[in-house]
Formats: sequence, structure tokens, C-alpha cells
Amino acid sequence: MTVTQHRRPVANALVKLVPEAAMGSAVEPAEGQTDETGLTFFNVVGGKTFGVRGGLYRVHITGMLPDGSPIPGQYNSDTTLGIAVGGGLPQPRTPEFKLD
Repeated sequence: MTVTQHRRPVANALVKLVPEAAMGSAVEPAEGQTDETGLTFFNVVGGKTFGVRGGLYRVHITGMLPDGSPIPGQYNSDTTLGIAVGGGLPQPRTPEFKLD
């Protein structure tokens, strides 16, 4: 997943994938931190392997925007973002979240 604002990468942001309630306890949360290009790789929280389980997630992004201001609550505490992960689910090859 890539995080940008006005086509500029959002570096060093913490991105959390929180399973939707319908996923029950079968799907664990995952998180990752964006690199200097805004790209994030995920790990299951508390897991010892890379990746994320298939399912439906709310996306929480926290950190600072390229201009130095904090990422607004609509992308974290009051998130409206979501993603479907897994085989056969509709999604682009590398999803991009534009915080514009």
C-alpha cells in the first residue's frame, strides 16, 4: 500500500489494518510503517511472519504529512478508509491512499 498527499509520499506514517467486526477473531490486525516513497509492508500484530491475512479491514493512518502537519482524524481515529485483502477480492495491485 502507498500513502500520498498531493502526489507526494507520506513517509514514516504508521498504517494499521483493523479487521471489520464481521471478520470475528479469525483475522488479526496488521500494521506497517511507510518508507520514504510512502510504501508500506504489513505484518500481523504480534506475528513472526510478514504479510496480512485475507479479509476486510478499516485503515488507520497516523503520523505527519509532508508539510509537517498531523494526519487528520478522518484517516485515523475517525477513519472512512477501508480495504479488501486476499485472493479474488477487488483491489489494485498496489493500493494507494491519497490524503488529499
